[in-house]
Amino acid sequence: MRLTKLKLGVAIGALAFCTISVQAKAQDDAVLAPAIEAEAAAIASLDDVAAPLADAEIFEPAYFDQFAPRNALEMLRRIPGFDIRDDGQDRGLGQASTNVLVNGERLSGKSEGPRAQVSRISSTDVVRIELVDGATLDIPGLTGQVANLIVKVGKMSGQFEWAGELRPLTDRYYFGRFEGSVTGATGDLEYTVSLAHRGFRGGAQGPVTIVDGMGDLIETQDFSNHAGRDSPKITGAFKYSPSTSSAVANLNLSWQGGKFTQRASELIDGITSLDRDRLRVFENNDPEYEIGGDVEFALGPGRLKLIGLERFEKDDFAETVTETYFNGDNDAGNRFAAVSEEGERIGRAEYSWAMGGAEWQVSGEAAFNRLNRVAALFEVDDTGTFVEVDFPDNTAGVTEDRYNGAISYGRPIAENLTLQLIAGVEYSKLSQTGRDALTRKFWRPKGSANLAWAAGSGFDVSLQFERAVGQLSFGSFLASVQLNDNITDVGNSNLVPEQSWNTDLEIKKSLGKWGSATLRLFDRQIEDLVENVPIAGGGESPGNIDKAWRHGLELDSTIQLDPLGIKGGRLDISVELQESSVADPLDGTKRPLSFIEHRELSLGYRHDVPKSSWAYGADLYHNKRGKNFRLTEFSQENEGPLFLSMFLEHKDVLGMTVNVSASNLLGADVDYRRVVYDGFRNDSDISSVEAADLKFGRIFRFNVSGSF
Repeated sequence: MRLTKLKLGVAIGALAFCTISVQAKAQDDAVLAPAIEAEAAAIASLDDVAAPLADAEIFEPAYFDQFAPRNALEMLRRIPGFDIRDDGQDRGLGQASTNVLVNGERLSGKSEGPRAQVSRISSTDVVRIELVDGATLDIPGLTGQVANLIVKVGKMSGQFEWAGELRPLTDRYYFGRFEGSVTGATGDLEYTVSLAHRGFRGGAQGPVTIVDGMGDLIETQDFSNHAGRDSPKITGAFKYSPSTSSAVANLNLSWQGGKFTQRASELIDGITSLDRDRLRVFENNDPEYEIGGDVEFALGPGRLKLIGLERFEKDDFAETVTETYFNGDNDAGNRFAAVSEEGERIGRAEYSWAMGGAEWQVSGEAAFNRLNRVAALFEVDDTGTFVEVDFPDNTAGVTEDRYNGAISYGRPIAENLTLQLIAGVEYSKLSQTGRDALTRKFWRPKGSANLAWAAGSGFDVSLQFERAVGQLSFGSFLASVQLNDNITDVGNSNLVPEQSWNTDLEIKKSLGKWGSATLRLFDRQIEDLVENVPIAGGGESPGNIDKAWRHGLELDSTIQLDPLGIKGGRLDISVELQESSVADPLDGTKRPLSFIEHRELSLGYRHDVPKSSWAYGADLYHNKRGKNFRLTEFSQENEGPLFLSMFLEHKDVLGMTVNVSASNLLGADVDYRRVVYDGFRNDSDISSVEAADLKFGRIFRFNVSGSF
């Protein structure tokens, strides 16, 4: 049976690995206003470029001239009231979820989000950007405002970016961030190849105090933390669309290396414990690759699209904590090391056709996920040598075989009202190897209903109801250790994915010459919430809580300042507020979900000075994160309360754009608090309270970008 499934995945994948489809679909523009009809006719005169979508808000390249964008990402950032949304599609490929399209087609792949992909599209290749309600398109799963990039690749061109930063307080600097890409076409083949090196250097330092439950001092610490990551990446995207056929084929390739290192030192002045130097070193190497593609062609009354993807990631990490005592006692310490190999293989088929004034699609998907891990725990003996000690689940793994099918139906049900329906079902088999080997099977319904209402000129409303199934982190099945905080998860073989009933309402209103605003209201009624729970036999680990809810709002607005006499000025306002509730697994009392972000606020000002290449601005940011609840403790970490940054930009320095900025001008810091109990939180006394006030100082950055 396993061999049959492997052959199925390879067969579909091999066909799709030669492809990924991006095709423009012409739309009827009969309902366009006369002025826009003339504009659309001029645009459509370009060879092989589709006419604008009906009812779309059009942004031509001339609109962005004042910003001098280098790529499509910079153009999208300047659309009033629009924010790129990447909901993530961790569970297979599934329906579309990102609100960015290219030539009417969804972006492909899983290892890269929409921002990275569109950043490689040169602004000179963008014919226009269409802003339209997703439910009016023939792409199942889209909802709310969607940006459709109309792109026509011309002669070979390229772009590059070099960036760096300096953090004086912690003596950290990094000048190695770089990306260069080349895009072009030869005959019927279009290509984009990029080489990048991403990374960072960070750090924080400051005092830490630990007191007991009565408030008496246990120890103080002089804390210093340095961290850094280096991540080279190579990607290639190839599109083949023969002029003699309507077929389209694409191939996407990516490889990424990664090395993360963190070193934290605590000089401890003990009151009820010994003075010592505590050192934590965390290292992780995590290379990964992805091969994906699809082929689309006409078949019968519609079009068939076959998609394949193969993704693999290896994590080789180790956490080492050592304590050196100043009185001459023997050193103490532990090390936890693990090598994990995680992969995913997906084959998907979609058949779309029009019938009876409606757009139909049937789809099927097979996905095979796997995780294998070998782990070991060590402690320092009397000679100062690390020796291995017993650790459960030192060799274990998890696999999931998943199949799902869906049918979608979309059509206008009134002149200004569009309906989209999706109904589907999923079959899943979860298997675990190791100490608690177990195999389970599940059937789960999925689907959504979406209404898009063009309520008036510049006024659009979208409402969606959805039944969703989440993706598990396979590592949650297995036992793990966090040495720095003396935390152990014993593993849970009975873990199941979260499911939820989702409601989303999006309202977009044009403010005319003043700009635009988009308001989103959301509600999540969650089943089988994943949080830490008691495990039979003792200990705790991620598990399932029957019910929970989360709801909130998001507002994205752009206010143009031209009417106030500030030509080229704008304010970008973003607000996110949310609340949540779950019954605590210890005593049933209501509390917020772990790690919930209660609020996030940002205010950005940008002024592109007319008749010049200069721009300047400032950003103010605030957020508030909630507590992380475990059974024997809770902790909370926030950075702030306010971040202020300012920038200065020149768009023509020897043909390049140079941006310099200074961040954290108000001296925001890290506020951390951890409360540990003698036993479970609900019936034990407080053992210790840890409080840290860590500084990371001002951050100075530069960015140089150009085209060739």
